[in-house]
Amino acid sequence: MILRSHTKQSKLPPELIDRIIDYLHDSHADLSACSCVCRAWLESSRFHLFYSISIHTAGKRESYGSLLSKCQKLSKAIRRCPSIAFHVRDLEFSTGFRYGFHLGEPGSPTRLKIEQLLPPLLQSFTRLRTLCLVVNIWRELTPDIRKSLYRLLSLPSLVQLEARQANFIELDYFTNLLRPQLKHLILSPHLYHAAPPPITTEVTSIPDVEDEEYTLPEREPCRLESLTLQSIPGNICSEFIDWVLGSQSIIDLSGVRTLDIRCNPYHVNGRYHAMELVSRLGSSLEHLTLGPNQITSWGAL
Repeated sequence: MILRSHTKQSKLPPELIDRIIDYLHDSHADLSACSCVCRAWLESSRFHLFYSISIHTAGKRESYGSLLSKCQKLSKAIRRCPSIAFHVRDLEFSTGFRYGFHLGEPGSPTRLKIEQLLPPLLQSFTRLRTLCLVVNIWRELTPDIRKSLYRLLSLPSLVQLEARQANFIELDYFTNLLRPQLKHLILSPHLYHAAPPPITTEVTSIPDVEDEEYTLPEREPCRLESLTLQSIPGNICSEFIDWVLGSQSIIDLSGVRTLDIRCNPYHVNGRYHAMELVSRLGSSLEHLTLGPNQITSWGAL
């Protein structure tokens, strides 16, 4: 697509400009071309260009420099034009696992630079609606990065949290992330390590990060509208559901209309707790999804 402007001002009505740019929402190259047409096209193009972004390592071990370069370019663009950060609605934050690698070797110059860039970059996103965490080991993140993620989770605009292969030391470290404004919660495999972590200086310092600023003593309930449990091992699925149904849970199930359970139905405890969750929701459910090709294994609900 080639666009040229022979006048300083666009002659098209604003409604038509928005229709054109909306139609091109999934074409990065075309949106980039639209942003160069004239000033009237710039903000609408930026809205789609930066609506959904990913901060993650690429697929090769030597790509830490690529991650650093991306963070530097994005940070520089936001410093030059702060409104860019306002357009970001969906953020995927990945430090590995999905791609098989971490931020870099501990103590390496590249990793140190990345860890310095990430906190102010993450804090610039103040209008997020969805956040996807793909964090290999939560405790390996620096305190500043974790605090920045806590601030994102506390944004009033954030309504969906997806923990996709995000490993935590124990369940409490994950449930501490949940905030009252969340409406949609999606959990995928490897939510946390069931085995106790080795005793190291890094691990024993973690409680200092989970301080009063981020751990609220009297937390408002999280009134979910949808809950998805995707391919979670039976023991973890069982423990999470047990927490959700327990008195200590901050999740209010009364508003859940959509439930998607893809836990292993052959795990007896996991299946039992899943059935108990379905029974607890009862008539409030409008949409129920069970794992494909496994309906007969669930038995009578």
